[in-house]
Amino acid sequence: NPANDILKLDLGKSYPSVQVRIYNLFGQVLLEREYGDLNTTELDIQDFAPGLYTIGIETEESQGIVKFVKD
Repeated sequence: NPANDILKLDLGKSYPSVQVRIYNLFGQVLLEREYGDLNTTELDIQDFAPGLYTIGIETEESQGIVKFVKD
């Protein structure tokens, strides 16, 4: 599902430290946040242009990359 103004992030369980980065198609970091004790959060993406983006999530246990579409 495409995101509009808010991107909801649910990690499934709480982590003591979470690094979140959103990249455009050129690999440029558009948003970078570090959270402590995070399970879920909402990221404000209303100023992003419509298109395809990649979100990188890193915890002390693992890391992953997911693509999403901004409407």
